[in-house]
Amino acid sequence: MIENNETCIELNEIIYQISGEFWKRAYNKLLLNQHNYEHDQSLTVLQSFSELKKLAKEIAAENSFKYKGFTYKENYYISLGPAPIYICIEKKTGDFFVSVPHLKTKTFTHSEYLAGIKWIKGYVDIDVNPLVRRTELVREKFYLNEKTFKIVMSSIQALCETFLETRCLKYKLRQSHLKSNITIVSKDRKVYEVVVYHKAFSKDSSILINLFNNLEEKEIEDALNCYELEFTENEIQEFIDGAETVLEEAI
Repeated sequence: MIENNETCIELNEIIYQISGEFWKRAYNKLLLNQHNYEHDQSLTVLQSFSELKKLAKEIAAENSFKYKGFTYKENYYISLGPAPIYICIEKKTGDFFVSVPHLKTKTFTHSEYLAGIKWIKGYVDIDVNPLVRRTELVREKFYLNEKTFKIVMSSIQALCETFLETRCLKYKLRQSHLKSNITIVSKDRKVYEVVVYHKAFSKDSSILINLFNNLEEKEIEDALNCYELEFTENEIQEFIDGAETVLEEAI
């Protein structure tokens, strides 16, 4: 059966989410490796500038990257391809920033040139193979046929009624072809967003039942994710006052 465009879009959205989570973890790991990294206050701006260029060339040589360096106005730019990795150095202060694909730009002072080099090396060493494998398996892990996904949707609706409505918990349910999103206000007035993937649920409904019995932040890869939302007290009350079971048209 040829799947509709909406389902293709949703599969792409899952790939985008998986990729975002992967690079978020990678970014946090790079940040962790920066902790307690000593600054070299003894180097002048000119010395750190020279060292930074030299070490960037070494990274290029070690990884068969193409090194390019040029001056434009008050800055000196370095690019390492084909990544691409960009370094912009302010010649007056020696301060610089590093820009790489998928991650936030990181800024360093001239005395942190070794930390900047460590950041670049850490990025180059990231193993993207797990991400590639996960994205290649997206269809296999998440796609359901029309008949099964309708059964799953009805089952999740029934569980919400059984476990949430009977406990007087306010919630909103939004469903598409591949997943259900459930926003829940707990008894202690915390707001949780639950994302449950239909194919995983079709194989084991206990993943959602167990969560409803013990509402907490939890992540089960490719199956379920529950995280707390930052709501003010007024926003929580507005949600409670207007909450009802909302079922969006399925994709």
